[in-house]
Amino acid sequence: MNTELANPLDPFWKKIILLSQKVEELENEINQLKKIEDPDKQYTMGDVCQLMGLSRTTIYRYMNDENNPLPCNRVGRRTLFRYKELKKYFNL
Repeated sequence: MNTELANPLDPFWKKIILLSQKVEELENEINQLKKIEDPDKQYTMGDVCQLMGLSRTTIYRYMNDENNPLPCNRVGRRTLFRYKELKKYFNL
């Protein structure tokens, strides 16, 4: 009766792989944020969604928060955001 035992380190390696994937995701996010250089530059709604990884609905929710609204500038129909205000709001 020869039964093979599962490798006792399998759960450990699975966690290592998951942590490695998470580190890679975070590194990608950091690299995206590093692309922003000018603190006074204004970004469009689409830029902010892409850079922050948030949906338009979430950004609008932050903008309309009664206690702590996300600062923005409206120019005609466009909504613009300054990087230094985004950095302060999201504690980046």
